[in-house]
Amino acid sequence: MTVRPLTLEDMPQVMELERDLFGADAWSERAMRDYLGASGSYFVVDAVGSVDAVGSVDAVGTAHTAGLVDAVCPVDAALPRDDHAGTPALVTGYGGIQCLYSTAEVITLGVRRNQQRSGIGQSLMNHLLDHARETGADEVLLEVATTNRAALTLYESLGFHRIGLRRGYYQGDGGDAFTMQRSLT
Repeated sequence: MTVRPLTLEDMPQVMELERDLFGADAWSERAMRDYLGASGSYFVVDAVGSVDAVGSVDAVGTAHTAGLVDAVCPVDAALPRDDHAGTPALVTGYGGIQCLYSTAEVITLGVRRNQQRSGIGQSLMNHLLDHARETGADEVLLEVATTNRAALTLYESLGFHRIGLRRGYYQGDGGDAFTMQRSLT
């Protein structure tokens, strides 16, 4: 696993994952870019191998990325460019956090379906939590679907606890979300 800051070249794969994982509740690319440019935002990806021209992935198996790695993304000053030559690595997961004052909020986390429960989510979360600590946050908040048992298990294993219920939080299906909190002190 290689966790690193999200780059412009990662955006097509991140958006593909977002749509696959969250369906009707997926962020639009515009919304994602707005968060990327927002004050205190920090986004990372987990990436492995490299994607060849037809979308297969070395040492990982086949990925559904044909055409996406060549998609045109508008240049966005909020995203660094990857200076490495060649095609982008396969993004297996991504996460984002916004750190403002003493509170940080995990705003997104996603892992490829065929890579879930392999430690990628935990690795991404650990990087986000470390970043929140470095910025001086005392606590971290997040929302998670009440039906997402895998995510609930992950967050609870990282010390988060439920502090509230947001009914109808998800616009796509009207699903409920738990608000969870973890102290960093």
